[in-house]
Amino acid sequence: MAVQHKRVSLRTKLYSIFVISLFLLTIFFRAYHFSQNIQFDQDFGRDSLYAMRMLNGKLTLLGPQASVGGFYLAPLYFYLVAAVYGLVGYIPQTMSVVFISMGIATVWIGFHLQKTYFSRTAALLFLIFVVTHQTLVIASRSATNQPIIPLVTVVTVLAYMAALQKKTLRSYLYVGLAYGLYFHVHFSGLLLFPALLLLTFIQNKGTVRYTIQKFIAVGLGIFIMLSPLVFFDLRHNLITTKAFVTYISASAEGKAIATNLPHWNTVEKIQHTLKFFSPNMVLSLLIIGLAGVCAVKMRERHIGSMRRSYLMALGVFSLSSIAFIFVYRGYLFDYYVLSQLTVSLLFVSALLSLLRPRMIAFGLVSITAIFFLRTLDYSPKFRTIANLRPIMDVMETDLKKSPNKPFAVFQDSVDGLSSLAYSYRFLFERDGFHPVSEYFYEQATVLYVVAEGGEINPALLGNFEVRMFGPGSYALLQKVHTGEQDIFVYRVEKHKD
Repeated sequence: MAVQHKRVSLRTKLYSIFVISLFLLTIFFRAYHFSQNIQFDQDFGRDSLYAMRMLNGKLTLLGPQASVGGFYLAPLYFYLVAAVYGLVGYIPQTMSVVFISMGIATVWIGFHLQKTYFSRTAALLFLIFVVTHQTLVIASRSATNQPIIPLVTVVTVLAYMAALQKKTLRSYLYVGLAYGLYFHVHFSGLLLFPALLLLTFIQNKGTVRYTIQKFIAVGLGIFIMLSPLVFFDLRHNLITTKAFVTYISASAEGKAIATNLPHWNTVEKIQHTLKFFSPNMVLSLLIIGLAGVCAVKMRERHIGSMRRSYLMALGVFSLSSIAFIFVYRGYLFDYYVLSQLTVSLLFVSALLSLLRPRMIAFGLVSITAIFFLRTLDYSPKFRTIANLRPIMDVMETDLKKSPNKPFAVFQDSVDGLSSLAYSYRFLFERDGFHPVSEYFYEQATVLYVVAEGGEINPALLGNFEVRMFGPGSYALLQKVHTGEQDIFVYRVEKHKD
């Protein structure tokens, strides 16, 4: 008996050491050289600018207009950004620490879910899966709302499992509140909504009255989180609702955002989904195949009702949301599928934990982690604060020569998605310069054009913002070499009437 106890104790110690080591690696891979790799891009600049405006007294019940679709998000995330800036000052690098912490918190909550509701083996497999997972590492190092998407996903699953266990209406209210966080973060969370409704209906079955009460509790929680958007929409002729419906319709017709990027066909969507589990297609197919075998043979095993319910919940969340990938017609950015990716890794790692002998599962997942490790890229990025600083110096030096002229800034970016130049706008505001509103380019008499793709003629730009500014004469201020790129900075002076 004493020998057996020592073996259990040794096994527990080894497990703890392994888990701690993996968590340390999780932190390392997400935090390594973060200040050189965090990009201060369009979305991060927009978020920072709105947070600054909040701190300057422009409190709001609404976030800024989304970069995709033209609708609005609720403001909670932007108040978080404002709170960080309010504490440490307008230092964007500090926000990157918050985002990295969110990525680490996602891993910890996922590990806790697996260990609490399934097994230590499932928790360890999940941890090995995500420690070097390229998409999740990149999301954690993205200075925008991306790292919050997986975090809200695991928080929603955690709240749902607590409700499944406690069976109280208050716990279902918390499910709605947790899910409602998506409306403050990213529209992709809506892909989990049908699964949430289905699970609320089929699990924890009771009387018809209890089922209705569950739906009311979840709906009330969602409404509480959604209320800022609801009140705004009612006051502004349903502007967000109409924009969102238009976006959904455009997506169904294949006319959504990024029409300049190739729309994915079914084969490409299958390949992308397989990359959830490994960069190697053969290894991904093997993992999914073995997980499927475990799912089929699960009926022969007595795993307990709560573990079975947990697997069902993950399966419904995972499979139903993945189905939407194949319905969506358009180009899929990686961050569109972060919710599906997160629940799929939880689901597959839980299934693989049933595989015997266990070393097969650990071997496969460890090989996958090595493949993911080889894909991690820590090369310096272009749109960092350090790289943007020389560009800002050129424009600010010119501004000091004519300080009273209203000005605007336009970014001619390679991706074509950053024309409003929110990054530069934030840096201008932080440095004490105040460009005209991004919605009123016509009020400016000077327009600074930052050309990232090479030398251009600003007069030939057909973008809406440039047309709003109007015709003018231009001059090249300077060619700036920064971040291993040549950036051309132009000054456009509006023609006098």
